[in-house]
Amino acid sequence: MKTKTKTTTRITEITVERHEFHVIKRVGRKFAWCSECGRGTQTMTLEEAMAFAGVSRAIFPVWVRTGGIHLTETAEGRLSICVNSLRRQNL
Repeated sequence: MKTKTKTTTRITEITVERHEFHVIKRVGRKFAWCSECGRGTQTMTLEEAMAFAGVSRAIFPVWVRTGGIHLTETAEGRLSICVNSLRRQNL
């Protein structure tokens, strides 16, 4: 004679929220005129922007082409990124 056993299945749902913020520390802030914003803004180098946004160098050309971030070239030939436009990328 076979006995039937009753099996119970339990489902556990776990929700994880992640909150983070970035602190940029550097000696001397850099300000410049952003022609796209039409106002003075804090700027950062490409390397600082990559660390701030947590993305690779490859994503920045996409953001520039789509008008997502504002980019200018300094007299020394370095890239300068508008912090206001970078913040608007919903990081």
